[in-house]
Amino acid sequence: SLFWKRLDKAGILVHFGKTLIPSLGLYSISLAVTWILTHLYLLPAALLSLVFNLGGVLALGGSAFWAFMQSVRTALPFNFRDYLREPDYKTRIGFLAEFEEDFARVVDAVTGNGRWPLVVFIDDLDRCAPPKPVEILGAINYLIDAKHCVFIIGMDEQAVARSIEARYEKLAGATEEEGGRSLGIHFVEKIVQIPFRIPPLQDDTLRGYVDKLLGGQEAAPEGRGKATEAKVSPRRDETALESKESAEVKQAAEFIQAERRAGEKDIDRAAEEVSKRLKLPPERVEEAKRLVTERFEDSPHVREAIGEAVGYLERSPRQVKRFINVFRLHAILSKRRGFIEDTKEDLQLLAMAVVMWMRWPLLAQALVKGREPFEKLRDAYERDLDEKAKLLEGYKVKDEKSLEKLIEVVKDKRDKFLDLLAMSEITRPLQPSG
Repeated sequence: SLFWKRLDKAGILVHFGKTLIPSLGLYSISLAVTWILTHLYLLPAALLSLVFNLGGVLALGGSAFWAFMQSVRTALPFNFRDYLREPDYKTRIGFLAEFEEDFARVVDAVTGNGRWPLVVFIDDLDRCAPPKPVEILGAINYLIDAKHCVFIIGMDEQAVARSIEARYEKLAGATEEEGGRSLGIHFVEKIVQIPFRIPPLQDDTLRGYVDKLLGGQEAAPEGRGKATEAKVSPRRDETALESKESAEVKQAAEFIQAERRAGEKDIDRAAEEVSKRLKLPPERVEEAKRLVTERFEDSPHVREAIGEAVGYLERSPRQVKRFINVFRLHAILSKRRGFIEDTKEDLQLLAMAVVMWMRWPLLAQALVKGREPFEKLRDAYERDLDEKAKLLEGYKVKDEKSLEKLIEVVKDKRDKFLDLLAMSEITRPLQPSG
């Protein structure tokens, strides 16, 4: 029966065992002692002694029996429901109803009984590891009918859909609907009532975004710390660089960069605030501004290489920003190690190498291992369409036009490009993707 299946039989045995076994052991020992003593006094010569000692034997056995009965009384106040695995559906349903009612009261209090809406923002839902997106959407589902409350969810719909399908893997293949809508998309549509898809970046918008990043407010990689690649006027010798004045200028340059990143200020406003804080004379502030503007990673050639390379990227602000940070880091490292000079050609090749790792990591890995894949791909683009299709499919390349343009740019400088590609492998994606 259902009662018998839900009963925790092992738990009941443990309950009685903990109280009865010690007393049963003592009672067994007492019975054994009584039996031994009784048989020792069976001889007629010891009959009187048996009568004399019978009271002690009975007292010992009676004491053990009394202890056993006390143990039984201790174990008997016992409720079978404590060991019955019976789900309390009523309590669970009551909790949800009570929570929804209380949440409605909270919303009314926050919104002034509906005078203005409560807007809850949930961003980057796609960054949560499965099955967390499913759990969050399920929680939202309980609250979505609350009056005066709006949820705005920022997410990559396809990524969240894949997370949902991973959670319900056994159902994913059996629920595809007309038009190829998967289980994950169907799940999202049940929750999201008004979808709004951000359109791809247009050329003008992309250029404006890149200009803003290169202005110094946001483009610097986090944790980079001090400004490192500042150019120094040839009029200063090494002694002057080590002087107090030079140290103050470098410190001022670092503060100016920090002000520009944090407050989205232009260099003049940032320098003015730093000058007030550090109380520096005007000539040192001007020198600090020059150090900031003459940093290698902000040079015209670096900016030009970035401007050309973003055209090969996906129209994603996140990828554009990541590319700028990674490329500037590689530009600094490559120049310090002597791999490149501050020339348009070298920086363009380095930018193409970083693009290759970000867009087509499988192809980049193959090119690092040898030059043969490059030759095959170049020849396939020029002559063999069937071979090209096979190669692109193998490397999971979808944007073949962008790749063709990149190959065209670097083909006459193949060796230098492949060397820079190998050098820039330190920031390749952890998991190659198409």
